[in-house]
Amino acid sequence: MAINVVDAITGSLTVTDNLSGSIAQVLALSQSYAGSVSAYEPNFSVSTGGSAVTFPIAALQFVYVKNLSLTATIAVAWTKNGGGSVAVITLDPGAFIMFCENSTANGITAMTLTSSAGTIAAQLVLAG
Repeated sequence: MAINVVDAITGSLTVTDNLSGSIAQVLALSQSYAGSVSAYEPNFSVSTGGSAVTFPIAALQFVYVKNLSLTATIAVAWTKNGGGSVAVITLDPGAFIMFCENSTANGITAMTLTSSAGTIAAQLVLAG
């Protein structure tokens, strides 16, 4: 399913003191990236043998991966343009990672997701 992803991310992150309830910090989130091609996968199938993600463009500048499983983890590995594959993070059930790069020279060129147990689902937004 194709979607339109604007070429910028905006929003805010509010850090609240859990004892007093007062807001300790508000961080403005703003990042632009070069790109106009995107893909949305609401239920990408992730297996224990590793599932390669097909990109809508050669190098991604925006990646969002959310683990939809209630019990299994997802290991995320990707390759930055000009580099080798690296283990990025293991997402616990319900966790997500978001990456935004503002240069096409430094995008992600490959990504593999691996489940810790059986075949599970991940939600993906990919843009570049």
